[in-house]
Amino acid sequence: EEIVKGYVEQSKATYDAISMMAETYLTDGDDFIVEGYQVTPEIVSRILKKFGIAEDVIHCVEAHEGDIDAESVEAKIVQAANLISISRPGANKENLDNFVKRLDEVENMVNSFIGVKKSYAIQAGREVRVFVDPDKVDDLQAIKLSHEIAKKIENDLKYPGQIKVDVIRERREEAYAE
Repeated sequence: EEIVKGYVEQSKATYDAISMMAETYLTDGDDFIVEGYQVTPEIVSRILKKFGIAEDVIHCVEAHEGDIDAESVEAKIVQAANLISISRPGANKENLDNFVKRLDEVENMVNSFIGVKKSYAIQAGREVRVFVDPDKVDDLQAIKLSHEIAKKIENDLKYPGQIKVDVIRERREEAYAE
């Protein structure tokens, strides 16, 4: 809990320092920010030093992309967090396009089965919910269909981990009492 509080305080101080830098340097015409380029760890390091941020925090910033060796546990944690962040679906346009394509492939494949009304790939593609027509698919067929869909996904698609297949067969009847 104390470590988390320390990180929160350091994060707030870092954010405040960068905010001050943006206000000060952008109005003074200093060229820390080059349009069209990402602010580099070296630039951020210089800014943090100027505002008196602790050296261990500065080291984490410098090492977060792996350009220099992480010499502290905190720097290694920041590197790991950075890797997790950039590998998540949607972290960049190419990953997002591949992610959406994979979800579409799963849904299109599932929708091709007889009796399927609609399917939704959810949980970042780790689960597919399949809604079937209760007039065309009975309970036993729904069980069989879930296994057939899972087998087809295994055989035809490339995906990380596993995909859970939920077949939902629902019938609603209404009546009114007067």
